[in-house]
Amino acid sequence: MLSQDHAVYLFSGIIRDFFLRRKEKSRDLDIIFDGDEKTTENLLKNHDYRKNSFDGYKVRVGEGDVDLWHIQNTWALNHGQTVLDFDLHTYIPHTAFFNFSSIIYDYKAKKFHFSIHFQRFLRDLHIDIVYQPNPNQALCVVNAFYYSEKYNLRFSPRLKRFVQQMYPRYMGQYEVVQWKHFGKVLYEEKEIKMRVQGL
Repeated sequence: MLSQDHAVYLFSGIIRDFFLRRKEKSRDLDIIFDGDEKTTENLLKNHDYRKNSFDGYKVRVGEGDVDLWHIQNTWALNHGQTVLDFDLHTYIPHTAFFNFSSIIYDYKAKKFHFSIHFQRFLRDLHIDIVYQPNPNQALCVVNAFYYSEKYNLRFSPRLKRFVQQMYPRYMGQYEVVQWKHFGKVLYEEKEIKMRVQGL
C-alpha cells in the first residue's frame, strides 16, 4: 500500500464534498505523495493510466479516475517562491486556486490541514480565489460558473473581478478547454458571455 512507505495527502473535490455534506459519491480525488518515478512505475504497472500536461497521472480505479501527483511535480510547488524543505501541509492549502480546495488530508496522520480561506468558505459559502497564478486560467473561468451552479455558491467580489478581467483574454477558447477537461461542452461561448455580463 502506498501509504506504508510514503507520505500521502488527499485533496480536491472529495474533501469539499465531505464538508458540504453532499450525499452523492464524489469521484474527484487527487493524491500527492513523495515517491519517485520508479515507485510510480511499480504502482501503476497494473493500471490503466495516462500522463497529464502537468506531469501528474490520471489513473483508472474501478469506475472512476484518480489524479496522482509527485510532490516534486505539482505545478504550484514548481512555480511558487519556495523550496521543498518544509512540512508540506503548511504550504499546499495556500496554493489552491479556489478557496474550497484550500485543504488537504494527511492520510498517515488522519488529520486535515487547511487555511483561513477554507474556513471562510464554509462560513460564507462564497467561491473565492486563494492563489491566482494558474496554468489554465480559461478553465478557472469556466469552473467558477460550474461550481457556482453545481453547489449553489455565490462569487466573491474578487472572483467576479477575476472572471471579468480574464474573460476577454480567452474568447474563442472556452469550448475547447471544456472538451479537454470535461469531455463535453457545458457552456457555449455565448452563454459564458451572458454569464460574465450578468456578474
